[in-house]
Amino acid sequence: MKIIRFRSIVLILLLLSILHGTWVSWNFFTQKWPLGWFDQPVQVTGIVNALPQHRDHALRFWLKTHEGVVELNWYQPFPDLKPGQVWQIWIKVKHPDFQNNPGEFDYAAYLKHQGVVASGYVQNRADNHLLASKPWLTPTESLRALVYQKVLLATHNLSMQGILVALILGDKTWLNPIQMEVFERTGTSYFMVISGLHIILFAMLGRVLLRYLWSLSYRATLWIPAEQVGLIAGLVLGLIYSILAGFLVPTQRALWMIGLMGLARLFLKQYQSLQILAWALVLVLAWNPFSVYSVAFWLSFLAVFFLIYTLGGREQNPIWWRRWLGEWFYPQWVMYFALVPIIIEVFQTFSVIGFFTNLLAVPLMLLGVIPLALLGAVLIFIWPYAGEKLFYFSNQVMDFLWQILHYFALQPWWGMVLAKPSFLEMLLAQIGLIIAFAPRGWPGRYLGWIMLLPLFYPASAIQSGQLKVTDLRVSEGSVRIYQTQHHVLVEENILHLKAGKAAIRYEVLPFLQAAGWRRVDLWVLNFKGNDKALESLEDAWMPLQIDQIITNQSYKIYDSNRSLCDESVSLIWDQQHFKVHNQDGVCVLN
Repeated sequence: MKIIRFRSIVLILLLLSILHGTWVSWNFFTQKWPLGWFDQPVQVTGIVNALPQHRDHALRFWLKTHEGVVELNWYQPFPDLKPGQVWQIWIKVKHPDFQNNPGEFDYAAYLKHQGVVASGYVQNRADNHLLASKPWLTPTESLRALVYQKVLLATHNLSMQGILVALILGDKTWLNPIQMEVFERTGTSYFMVISGLHIILFAMLGRVLLRYLWSLSYRATLWIPAEQVGLIAGLVLGLIYSILAGFLVPTQRALWMIGLMGLARLFLKQYQSLQILAWALVLVLAWNPFSVYSVAFWLSFLAVFFLIYTLGGREQNPIWWRRWLGEWFYPQWVMYFALVPIIIEVFQTFSVIGFFTNLLAVPLMLLGVIPLALLGAVLIFIWPYAGEKLFYFSNQVMDFLWQILHYFALQPWWGMVLAKPSFLEMLLAQIGLIIAFAPRGWPGRYLGWIMLLPLFYPASAIQSGQLKVTDLRVSEGSVRIYQTQHHVLVEENILHLKAGKAAIRYEVLPFLQAAGWRRVDLWVLNFKGNDKALESLEDAWMPLQIDQIITNQSYKIYDSNRSLCDESVSLIWDQQHFKVHNQDGVCVLN
């Protein structure tokens, strides 16, 4: 009977997931923005249905209208937007940008998979006004907004505020480019996304606490065993935190897994880890079929698969210190290599120091920073003073860890910048890892490591003496990139600052990273603006090392590498001759 009830619950979860997935697919295929409403001002009425985010002096939010969901930027001065507010506003939208440049992230496809039919901005007009506030129509996002505001207020004077907000709610908009670069170089960027680790940790904390409190009452334990109360509490708290975190793919996977394992224990049902993982995979895809397009989907499931694959069925070492080393170091070693193909595919980097930094970061995060931050987020509503103190202690531990990560990230030997691998190289590497981590006794395990080599030593795309010129498609202005075997030059013409920043971030950087470049020898920039506008481009250039910048405008000279093109400059690199000269106030590279 218990088995039937357990299976019934699983089937109900599957049915609910399929219904939700059907609704998501129906929205995807049926909602379309009227063609006559693109690229012109229109007045619409809609409800803010997601937590707004601050991005580049604007407030980005999703507005659910009768015609569909649109992504909008509201530039300053913008109001205090909150989920559940109903607005009547003037907007101007277009099809989401995707120039289809090499290496460019298809943001248009991402928005479409999220049910967003158009993107644009709010026109600041006097007749834009708030009609009503109905938070009950967006209960989860309204709750997220409440926690968000509380956390921001309680951490406003802490040096690691952006990191704490990302750890609690998964909102990375408060992280600066330096922090993102440090986490990427040290292989710890996964902490900045609400992952299964956060959900499991929060559920475990709730389970232990409620089980202890329940066991204090003798009569309560006779009614329901404390262990069962702890399991139920853990599941409920895991669900609540998953919703607060936006119910992203990694949180869904973790929630389904701990939910199925918890239910199996409640019903005394035997299970295997791979079975639970397979059921979680089915439920995630049933809930949202478009999850398969998410990088987080592959990272999350591959990470757990390799942990189960390598750690399941291993014999315990009788010597305690060897057993401790095996339980601590070996999983870190597995995770370090298991995700290498996808990390190189997404970030085009391989962190040499990632294994060692994670040995320190994982215990400090899991035992210090994250638990203190999560408990602080809970107590801030119950006992504000205690919540602020926990945030302070979490900030101190994070600051200590940050100093170490920042030091290693600045070292020239932090890692490698690699070109974007092909699908065949990715597949070969993933099969190689399965062979390399096979149980002891399997013949030819060393061949698996050899199959990883094409990721690190790809065939050179440009031969000696060859010049490759690429014109990138950008929304405004123009970008031309010159590549030789060992050097790269960028020629960019900017019409205005906003378009220039967008081109660098969303077209130029992805192209260079996909080609394996993190250093630019020369950047020729033409821009009609002032020195402060040019200086603001430094943030967009942050991930790159630019040896020399030549502009046609007066530019505050930080060092000898920033200069005007008032005199001709001749360069010879890899048997190719380049000349930069001023032609009618424009820097020309030929």
